[in-house]
Amino acid sequence: MKFYQNHGKLRGGAQYIEHVSKQNEHRITLEPGHVHEASHWMPHKGSIVMSELAFVAEPISKEQQSIGIQSFVDIVVLQVPEECTSKFCDISKYGVGKIDNFQNTSFINLCENGRLLIESSVFQGFHSQLMVPSEGPMPLKVKDARIALPYKAQTYDVIFANCNHDGRRIHITGQAVLDYEESPVELSFVSIAILTMVALSICLLFSFLMIRVRRGTRAEYNTYQQVSMAATTHLVIC
Repeated sequence: MKFYQNHGKLRGGAQYIEHVSKQNEHRITLEPGHVHEASHWMPHKGSIVMSELAFVAEPISKEQQSIGIQSFVDIVVLQVPEECTSKFCDISKYGVGKIDNFQNTSFINLCENGRLLIESSVFQGFHSQLMVPSEGPMPLKVKDARIALPYKAQTYDVIFANCNHDGRRIHITGQAVLDYEESPVELSFVSIAILTMVALSICLLFSFLMIRVRRGTRAEYNTYQQVSMAATTHLVIC
């Protein structure tokens, strides 16, 4: 999944991550029983906008049509720690999936009964879904396309899950837009102290120059001018 950032309004002025252009939009294919994850760092308060994503269900065979299975695409936006990545992160701690054990090996199981496994008592992110009919077109767009994010820098996981193994293959095209506001840079105590010292040094330098002009070079120049004028006057009188 490709992201691009936009400062302020969604119209124009977009700064693309990895220089991704509209003509080179990424395409995700969600196979039945598969999950796709993408992580991104949000530096400021803002939102993730999914209105530019399009979902298309691939046609199925007549045998699958006879089964008549309806499935769902689950969409989740989840706040995770900065060191947490989609490949190395136990997101079950944040309410998505669960830890299973098989032959002395632990792994995260994200799907259960054809749906993304979400523990509502723990999960604090955003969740939406698109119904995928057994045949015919599915909804093209996400209904709740804008997801507001809290006022702090944080990493977010965006998850698309097509958990039904007997469902249809889903194609996702477009881009998820990271729309955030510019905020003033927060200065630490050390930074403020350094800036204060620099400002005081500049003030002292200008004060020294002013004293030197009044008592040094400028005073010497005025004395020289007065002596020259007195000498000229004396010559005229004589």
